[in-house]
Amino acid sequence: MNKIDSCLLTRLILVCYYKNNKGNHIGGITYIHDERVNTVKHATDGWRVIGTPKWNAVLAAEYLLEPDTALIGRLRFTDSQLVNDRGVTSPSFTIFDLGIRHKTTINAVPVTLSAMCYNVFDKNYFTIDDLGEPRTFMVSAQFDL
Repeated sequence: MNKIDSCLLTRLILVCYYKNNKGNHIGGITYIHDERVNTVKHATDGWRVIGTPKWNAVLAAEYLLEPDTALIGRLRFTDSQLVNDRGVTSPSFTIFDLGIRHKTTINAVPVTLSAMCYNVFDKNYFTIDDLGEPRTFMVSAQFDL
């Protein structure tokens, strides 16, 4: 009979939000203490959990250029993660996203037009689950019917 490993995760999360007449600002940081417990023959008790970064952080701002137009910026940090039981870790990485949003009206229908560039500097990164997204451009239109 196989025994399934267990883990203990303790998280500390801090989020700050600030709004003024020029936009919205938000930041958050997460610390995760992870530890394996009750592993097979206790061989890896106390080790980090695969795929769990100790630190994550995000800073984001929406700056109003005009009442209906905003510049959007976001900075995301992910700490290194254990990849396997041989001690291999993925490197930490920081990603920067940038965009613009404009609210208007088309035929009396409120519309929000957005353009975003994710991973502006085309940073190569990977996590245990993902090879990382390359620089990506997206445009959208939201109609409030």
